[in-house]
Amino acid sequence: MNSGMPKDIEWRLPRRPRSVGRARALLSEQMRAWKVPDEVADTSVPLLSELMTNAVRHAYVPPG
Repeated sequence: MNSGMPKDIEWRLPRRPRSVGRARALLSEQMRAWKVPDEVADTSVPLLSELMTNAVRHAYVPPG
């Protein structure tokens, strides 16, 4: 049965510090739209924030 909701979501954000906050906001909005329980969102958003922060600080991105 297809509920009409996409199973995957993808966001492409520039490797900049402000993208961390944008990613948190996007995830929070999506979780509300999917009616994800608050206790799951309360864990998921900080985890995403940590991953994004590490990517911004430490990931190597080739030019172009």
